[in-house]
Amino acid sequence: MKEDILKAYHLKGRYKGARQIKLTLQGGFNTTYNVKRIRRIMKKYEIICPL
Repeated sequence: MKEDILKAYHLKGRYKGARQIKLTLQGGFNTTYNVKRIRRIMKKYEIICPL
């Protein structure tokens, strides 16, 4: 799951927040995760959106 989130986070060279990662995973990877789950994983592995 962490790998999927990191792929979506780095897609097209832009960093994304949890909501944008959710949309990227749904559209490009055909997987669905809840926004709260994505935020928990981002917090656990210190994946931070710079904006």
